[in-house]
Amino acid sequence: MDKKDKLNRLVSLAGEGRQPSGLVASSAERVPKIFLLFIIISILGFGLINRDPWRGPDLFGSAIINLCIDAFSKHNHTACIVPNINGVIVNGEFPLFFLIASSVIYWLDCFYQLLFQNNMPAAYFDDLSRILQNLFVVSGLFFLFSGTKKLALRRESKPMDPLGIGPDAQIFSSNLAACSVLLALSCLGMVSRWHEVGSDGLSFFLQTVCFFALCQSPEKPNESAVVFSLGLFGLMAGTSLHISMSYFITCIFIFFHIYPWTLVRKTFLLQVIGYLILLSLTTYLLAFSKHEQILIEWISGQLQIFEFRPLFILKTWLWTWWPVWPICLMIFINVLKFKNFNQPHLKFLLTLFIVQSLFPLFGLLFERGTIFVPLIPLAVIGAFGLLFLPKTLANLIDWFALTIFTFLITIIWLYWIGLHTGIPANIYQNILKAAPGVVTDLNTNQFLVGVIVTCCWVYLILWRLKFVEPNIWRPVVLSAGGLAASWALLISLWGSALNINRGYHDIKLFIGNSKPSIGISSTLCIFKNDLKLSAIIASYTNLTPLGISELSYASRTCQYFLTRGKQHQNAVSDDKNWKAIDTIFRKPDTRRREPYTIFMKN
Repeated sequence: MDKKDKLNRLVSLAGEGRQPSGLVASSAERVPKIFLLFIIISILGFGLINRDPWRGPDLFGSAIINLCIDAFSKHNHTACIVPNINGVIVNGEFPLFFLIASSVIYWLDCFYQLLFQNNMPAAYFDDLSRILQNLFVVSGLFFLFSGTKKLALRRESKPMDPLGIGPDAQIFSSNLAACSVLLALSCLGMVSRWHEVGSDGLSFFLQTVCFFALCQSPEKPNESAVVFSLGLFGLMAGTSLHISMSYFITCIFIFFHIYPWTLVRKTFLLQVIGYLILLSLTTYLLAFSKHEQILIEWISGQLQIFEFRPLFILKTWLWTWWPVWPICLMIFINVLKFKNFNQPHLKFLLTLFIVQSLFPLFGLLFERGTIFVPLIPLAVIGAFGLLFLPKTLANLIDWFALTIFTFLITIIWLYWIGLHTGIPANIYQNILKAAPGVVTDLNTNQFLVGVIVTCCWVYLILWRLKFVEPNIWRPVVLSAGGLAASWALLISLWGSALNINRGYHDIKLFIGNSKPSIGISSTLCIFKNDLKLSAIIASYTNLTPLGISELSYASRTCQYFLTRGKQHQNAVSDDKNWKAIDTIFRKPDTRRREPYTIFMKN
């Protein structure tokens, strides 16, 4: 073996069988701060304000917060102990975010009244809720950055650098931490989740707090025990019992089996258990001692087993976690290839990944919860995996991002041109079907924002084509930038159309314009088990409907009855005590599948 072969073999010990493009020397170049800022603003900043609650979790979250604020204004501070809509518990939601958001908005409303002598418009409530959620996301990105940096600073985390050509520990760790943030933001399935009113942003924040505490616990066990306990208890009360269990199981395993966590096992674990007992007892005595039945009902709803669909979840994850999973796969292949699985940081991350993946795979999480697990270990493993990434795979990820996002941006512009010119005719007709009544007048501000975003994407492509030097964060530039540009462009040019397609503003107008008019003093009944209809009314109107289980009770107490769907419509129609006033379908419901009908008592 000649000297060149020996050198190549020595260098490749840190990665694959040949020197990969993103090895140690490539981690010396810092991620441009302006690029990172562009990604964060484009993904998190667009789509927060000036829009209606959209169908799905956004609708239910807005309804819960509106009802909580209304309860606070009536000095009913126990109405939101568990997430509910008119007394019906919403499974899959947790109280902490809604309590925080409702309290913040309630006090902002009080301050608004002092300044303007009037109540804050209710339309601001869901906007403020989304802003608050994204503040949690940004805070979570900070803890993700800090935790990854702690891991990367350890001597055993840095790849072998026999030639001394790599950066110092501070630069190396900062770059890997920035890559973990970019990878977390660039996942295809996450962008819409950041903009829905719900616990997802708080869940991400609390998970990163727990992750950060575990990362720094060998150096600061006492401080980390406090932080980890608060984060873990927040997960139990605020996002998911199963996610909190996954972190606790991971904590137990690494402190018993992985160095250097084993050095502080007794100090850390005893404090964590003590703090958790103290926090649980305090919360129970303050909030739940007089509401045990509600607490038991809510917990039983969170612990139920759901359908066992591992293949469906894995198929969903293939696009949800792109481009992270192929990078993670490469690091696992290299670890198995070189039988070099003694790095503590990889053991820790792999343990967290496996434990968190088991819960959704075995049906222990709500469907909306499966998409969020396991984002943090994947992002951090992917950041370390960039060191092992072969040039061919890096180019494949780049070309995939270039092709997909350029095509998507082109389609967005093509449909926008079709909307404002009517050409081509088939595209224009498709737009009118998806968003009937969309405004076709040109909005100059939205157009300029779209042009700027598109120019940024073109500049990023040109920069990537010219940039040939190996760089650790180069493979994620187009993925993160393309997702940011596509989302910002979609919201800028198609915000009003999305409001029509995904919102329920026409149902609000239908109720408000009914003849005879349904006022605040009117008694409006709905079926109690129709959570979606309850959420629409709570999010879009100031009415307080009466949820009933038996139709015979409604005829004695209600003036009007509102139904959603053909089954409920037929049930009320068959009762001689009621006559239908009017029926409407949502504008995008061109197949007329879901009727909304108002009945008046005979």
